[in-house]
Amino acid sequence: GLQQFGSVSAIDLPGFGLTPPAGRSTTVEANRRVLDRYLRLLGQPVTLIGNSMGGAIALRQAARAPETVSRLVLVSPAAPWDLVVQPPDPLAGAMFAMYAVPGLAELVMWGRRNAMTPEEIARWVLDLCAAHPERIPRDVFEMHVRMAVQRQHIPGIDEAFIRAARS
Repeated sequence: GLQQFGSVSAIDLPGFGLTPPAGRSTTVEANRRVLDRYLRLLGQPVTLIGNSMGGAIALRQAARAPETVSRLVLVSPAAPWDLVVQPPDPLAGAMFAMYAVPGLAELVMWGRRNAMTPEEIARWVLDLCAAHPERIPRDVFEMHVRMAVQRQHIPGIDEAFIRAARS
């Protein structure tokens, strides 16, 4: 893996992965500040890799605190769209539109959690976020399924995602 190139760590931001929001803000900017504190503790610029919402956070970090980032790798970042130049993927655009509507966002999250198995949720997320989900190794898919199972029991996790998406 990446360890052959140097020290590697993955930060689990509030409201993502397995870190509960626990009363903390989960907006893109709030999580960027968490990332900033972590990077400053490392004491040297890093190669920062961000996927999806993590890509948006990484992009903001590089812009706001370039002294903490030596290289930036963005994988399908949730970055603002220029709707005139290129519209978003229809499914992604529809999802973000639904997340913006109070009441509807909560209903979508509740419906997904209650109508889909962890395997279906993992597949849906990977289909949405990966250009070639069929190339994702089975063991990586299984890690996503385990994550979906664990996230079911984290209080406030759906609301945390909605706040992040709206930000």
